Amino acid sequence: EMKPHVFEAQLRRVSNSDLLAVLVAAPAGGGEIVACGTLIAERRVLRPSDGWCQHQPLTAHIEDVVVDEKLRGSGIGKQLIRCLLEIAAEAGCDTASLNCTPDNAPFATSG
Repeated sequence: EMKPHVFEAQLRRVSNSDLLAVLVAAPAGGGEIVACGTLIAERRVLRPSDGWCQHQPLTAHIEDVVVDEKLRGSGIGKQLIRCLLEIAAEAGCDTASLNCTPDNAPFATSG
C-alpha cells in the first residue's frame, strides 16, 4: 500500500507532463472503484520541433492498469486501455506504450 505522502509526490512529478489522465471504473449505480489506469504523455526527446518536423510529437505511456481480482477476465482492463488510447490519440500522441510487469505480459499482448 502506498503512503499518502508518497502518492502526492508521485502525482506532483507526473503532473509536469504534457498530459495526465487517470481513468477509474465503478459500477453504474455507484460503489467502490473496480479498475483504474493511468496515461502520461510527454514530448518525444529525439524528435524536436526544429523545422524538419512541424510539431514535437507526444508519446503516451499507459501504466498502472489494475482490475479487481473478482472482475479480471471481464474485459474491463482492455476497455480502460482502449479509452486511454483514444485520449492519447486525441491529444496528438503518435506512439503509445503499455508498461506492465512480466507477470502481466500475457494480458498486455492479448487481443
